[in-house]
Amino acid sequence: MNKKIILGSIIILCLVWWMYYSISKTNQTNTIKQGQTKIEQLQDPFEQTAISLVRQRPDVQQWLQLIEEKSPVTAVITLDSKTDMVYTVHVYEDLPDHTATFNWYDVDKTSGEIIPMFPME
Repeated sequence: MNKKIILGSIIILCLVWWMYYSISKTNQTNTIKQGQTKIEQLQDPFEQTAISLVRQRPDVQQWLQLIEEKSPVTAVITLDSKTDMVYTVHVYEDLPDHTATFNWYDVDKTSGEIIPMFPME
């Protein structure tokens, strides 16, 4: 009976350690300093390409330059959603008490064409 209790305790300790390690590792990889640009790192190379294409747009580059001048603001470029035809990429400011969207962009999975949700003129 004592062996079962000891073995159960070891298993529980191992699970707790594994959960703690997983959470702390996730927090380390997602931490970014204010005033920097956070670009989501995805496993799927096509999703990552959609984010990179949006980041290279002149309007996004200009916006990123403006954001980098504001020290307490973090710019974020992330995959918002996907369908069979498009990836939707969200570009926004992560402020201390809220977020502020710059724009959403649909990236066609076949052609790579980028269509902004809110066209800028």
